[in-house]
Amino acid sequence: MDGNDSTRSDNAGRPQISAAFRNTSFDRSFNCLKGVKKAFFRIVNKIVPKLILNMLLPVDTERIRKGLRDRGIRVNDKQQIRQIADIMQSRVCIGMEDVLGVIGTGYTLVPTTCSCQIAGIACDYQLPQRGRFTPVFYDQDTTNQPPAAIVNAGSLDGHIGGGGLNKLFASVAPFAGAPHRKRLFKRSLNERLHDQAAGEGHITTYDLSTRDSGMKSVTLYKTESNHAGSVAVYEYSEHPHGNTANQAMVYVIPPRRLDYTTDKAFLTAVEQTATNMITVYNQYASQKQNNHEAVPELHIHAFSAGSYAGPVSPAVITKAILKGVHDKCQALAKSGTLHIPKMRFSAPFDHTLSHFSTDPHYLDSTIPIAIDPSLPVDDKAFLAFLNGDGQINGHTRQVVSHYAFSRLETAHNYIQAVFPNKIQGLAEAPLLSPTLLNVLNAAENEGALRKYIEDMLVHTLLPFWGIRHESTLANTAELDFSQGQFSIDNIQQSTVWRTKNTDHNHRRITRVIHFLMEVGYQDYAQKLCQFMQEKRSEMRLPPIMHWNIAAKLPPHTGTSLF
Repeated sequence: MDGNDSTRSDNAGRPQISAAFRNTSFDRSFNCLKGVKKAFFRIVNKIVPKLILNMLLPVDTERIRKGLRDRGIRVNDKQQIRQIADIMQSRVCIGMEDVLGVIGTGYTLVPTTCSCQIAGIACDYQLPQRGRFTPVFYDQDTTNQPPAAIVNAGSLDGHIGGGGLNKLFASVAPFAGAPHRKRLFKRSLNERLHDQAAGEGHITTYDLSTRDSGMKSVTLYKTESNHAGSVAVYEYSEHPHGNTANQAMVYVIPPRRLDYTTDKAFLTAVEQTATNMITVYNQYASQKQNNHEAVPELHIHAFSAGSYAGPVSPAVITKAILKGVHDKCQALAKSGTLHIPKMRFSAPFDHTLSHFSTDPHYLDSTIPIAIDPSLPVDDKAFLAFLNGDGQINGHTRQVVSHYAFSRLETAHNYIQAVFPNKIQGLAEAPLLSPTLLNVLNAAENEGALRKYIEDMLVHTLLPFWGIRHESTLANTAELDFSQGQFSIDNIQQSTVWRTKNTDHNHRRITRVIHFLMEVGYQDYAQKLCQFMQEKRSEMRLPPIMHWNIAAKLPPHTGTSLF
């Protein structure tokens, strides 16, 4: 998405497939025939089918959110993001007028800074003046800034360079123009990671001042296996941009989604890595205090992103990092051993920190439902899906919750997986068996079930149907299911159930109501049903009888006299 004006010609709004061929040998072969080249790509841009375009240019809702943020506005409404995604799938290149036509006034201006506290530590984030990223280093002209230790998202093989954040660290002192230092860095880090004398979780400080490394010392927290989760604090002797305020690099070896069987296992590893980062940095800070030296601020950048993230969204990763940081700082504060003076977070933590600063439950852990090995296979399959560890019909909980509206409309085998019933639907999926109901209705699983309904219904399917859940507990952002207050939030999306007498979404709604009635959300299901029937009545349409039957309401609830 770009910010070009939406009134451009249709050709200008088309995706330029030729961009995929630029600077390739195929592209250079046309240099001598520029006119032919232009004609060729003009034809290509017109005849490539839309289906292929969608495969080449998939819509990423997180990229849309970032694009809006870069233009100075924050949109937190997932439904509005999905609407923009749907427009992009049809036009690919849209202007800000199109975007504002969707979101109306439903956005907030992005602040340049925001402050909060974690375990008494002052924390803030600072958004970039332009582009996607917050500046990593102080430049040579920056003065009167507190010293900083800056997190670098490294690599599993321990090298400096490559792409992303790691590339920026390689482009400045002490590595710029010194390839031998890059080789030395990788070799010496791997030697220490494989040092048998230091076990897992062991913290060791090494003196580097006698080697031509550009570093004074390194304090290393070591993990086993592939060393993902290891963290090393390097103190510079030659500082980036010649500014001594760039005092240290915190080199994180990030977990990679490819190495884990589930998204949940990957995010658990990300959270543990953040915990390790705070552990070793706090040890480094303690050493600085003991030497009567100033302790640098910790500047935290996201890791395990990009190619390391796989299908997991940046927002979920930054939340896992923040949780690991938060929980470890809290534990250190309780023991009176917290030595970190201040932390600064970079974009894309702005969304995560804004939620954290306003919602006291944002980082609360939901204990997954324990799965008894003696349960039937289908019961275990659904519980694994609910916990985020399994998939049904090729869908996972994480993936479904991020589907665009168009995908929620056209995919026909996810609803049976997300909301099982006692009777098999069009696609095979686990049924709501008596043994599964016993597990879901157990008191100890109330929190996990509630969170599941919030994610999959309140934040995913209700927006898809144009409905907003209005009820929250007083003075908090926590959802209140007891009141069951709703409103139409998107007229266009609501037409599938509100203005039609037959639609496959009617059966989906019936399935959702059945599920809610069976798992202890009877009042909520009935209020949702009544709300939808009333909206149909306003359109002078008859009620959907099977909704009322599923909600155990009188068959003619919602009938209007006209």
